[in-house]
Amino acid sequence: MLDPKSGKINFEVHAQENLNAIVSGQFSNDGGSLTAHGMLFNEMATVTLKLTMNFSTPIKNCKK
Repeated sequence: MLDPKSGKINFEVHAQENLNAIVSGQFSNDGGSLTAHGMLFNEMATVTLKLTMNFSTPIKNCKK
């Protein structure tokens, strides 16, 4: 669900059977990234996802 006033979004992640997480995030002012916060695999995680504009670019591995 996206809150139009704050730009915050909440969504549920289904990672594995019987393992779900609620993640909340906020879009940057320019809409170029989403910073998400949530608990997954018993660890609190924060990740910033950049807006993809070029879908021909190879995918990079996640860093922990």
